[in-house]
Amino acid sequence: MKLLDLIKKIENTFPLKDACDWDFVGWQVKATKQNIEIEQVLIALDVTSDVIDIAIKTKIKLIICHHPFIFANNLNDKTVSQVKKSLYQKLIKNEINVYVLHTNFDKHLNGMNWLIAKDLKFSNIKYFDQEKLTVIGQYSDLTLFEIIKNLKNYFGFDQVKVITNDLKTKINNVLLSSGAGGSVIEAMPNNQNIDLFITGEMKWHQELEARDKNINVIILGHNMEEKFVNFVSEFLLSDNLIKKNLIINKYFFPKVVFI
Repeated sequence: MKLLDLIKKIENTFPLKDACDWDFVGWQVKATKQNIEIEQVLIALDVTSDVIDIAIKTKIKLIICHHPFIFANNLNDKTVSQVKKSLYQKLIKNEINVYVLHTNFDKHLNGMNWLIAKDLKFSNIKYFDQEKLTVIGQYSDLTLFEIIKNLKNYFGFDQVKVITNDLKTKINNVLLSSGAGGSVIEAMPNNQNIDLFITGEMKWHQELEARDKNINVIILGHNMEEKFVNFVSEFLLSDNLIKKNLIINKYFFPKVVFI
């Protein structure tokens, strides 16, 4: 199918205008004409040298990733590292396009936080913040320990970081913010009646603030967002035309080892 048709399908569901003002989404590397025919796509959380090598080896011309490959307006921005510039040239040389689905995906009803919350069997799921990057839901009769066990099974993690005074405490109101969600704690008033906050990353002072506000926290690691790979794959394959004409390749980063 044509590259342009695939991108139109994506943007019809996840419009670029829905991304946060600070974000960099959509095309980040245009290495070919948009009307070329593509037979395969590679989906990954991030674009790294290993991801590019797989695309080269399998002759893939489009990588769809979650995190912006370049977190800047252009390649010459002083924040862009030499490593990124080198990878960019590698992409251009091998005619590999990069397309980013980030906060316009995270905040969608068929996007990151909402789908994870549904998979984790939250009830009464709603957006919690104005930016729609955090969702709130409920559990009725689960302890924190039981939720930790469920999360480890769902994400395939051997370990998670837990901030709590009591693993046996019953959990009702739960917040979920994939990725780096520590700022949610900082913005939260003391009387929000939140029992548990699940996120990928928090800074130390944010962990301390969670303790002061009596909020249990489970920190999973930013790689919790690798659910993106399967979510986007399922979204694309729900279209019969795409399912018939496009091979979906997935890349997952090596499992983190704790020693």
